[in-house]
Amino acid sequence: MKQLIIFLFSLTLAVILTALFLNKDPLSSSRDIHTNERSDLNKFCREVTVKGRSMEPVLFENDLVCAYAEEPQVGELAVFRCKNCGLDEPSIKRLKKIETGCYWVEGDNPEHSYDSRNFGFLCPGNLEYIWSVRKE
Repeated sequence: MKQLIIFLFSLTLAVILTALFLNKDPLSSSRDIHTNERSDLNKFCREVTVKGRSMEPVLFENDLVCAYAEEPQVGELAVFRCKNCGLDEPSIKRLKKIETGCYWVEGDNPEHSYDSRNFGFLCPGNLEYIWSVRKE
């Protein structure tokens, strides 16, 4: 019974996130990130063009990544939009840890990254969204 409840909760959350993702375009207002919607392996993704040097040597300027409306796992890349943390635009970082529902993110190139080492944990009240990212 517990597994069924967890499954139904996960399914409901996935449907809600997908609906929000399809009806809201939070990346479109960014000057630095170009997006293009497409279907990839039966999952809806949003192509994101990397800007900046914070994720070198993994991601470079103008690399394409695919953002999925799903929660990233520790060690994965994530695109997020944060309120009140000094970032006006969506950002791509690596998710380092999750504690009590809050996310710690860092760029792979610390000399060129503004991340949790500067603004601390990203908690739900400060996040507009955080999605999983995979390199194309």
